[in-house]
Amino acid sequence: MAMLRKQKQISFKGGLDKFLLTRNRLEDIRSLSIAELWFACDQPEGIQKLQEIGKRLFAAGFKRSHLYCYVLIGNDARENTHRLHEVYKTGFMPFAQLLRNAEDDIYYSRSWKRFQCRWSRPAAIESRNHWLREKYNIGRPNK
Repeated sequence: MAMLRKQKQISFKGGLDKFLLTRNRLEDIRSLSIAELWFACDQPEGIQKLQEIGKRLFAAGFKRSHLYCYVLIGNDARENTHRLHEVYKTGFMPFAQLLRNAEDDIYYSRSWKRFQCRWSRPAAIESRNHWLREKYNIGRPNK
């Protein structure tokens, strides 16, 4: 940890495990110069834990511009869209990734690739989801 404290603009792009982010680890992370924290939410069951972690991170002073979340997609467009919106509502910037297998032989149609692209560009996500920000008061301090 001492080595990390000397570094600036640290990005944890490998994906932090939301189930292992304890209060002590959060304090350690808070003491660093963080540019980006990346998490993953590949299953609908992970949303609740992501919400809990998001609340802790926001309380610790992190902003949406620090928090990103990989979201595995490619099986059910409706469920994937719902999960991407839920991740966005938690305060994380979703980053869609198409599901791959070990053989890398899954073929995705052009529409799936466009869907993934729309959900992997922060500016596009922000512009399309302004209604979510308004409805859920995202990015504003709670009153």
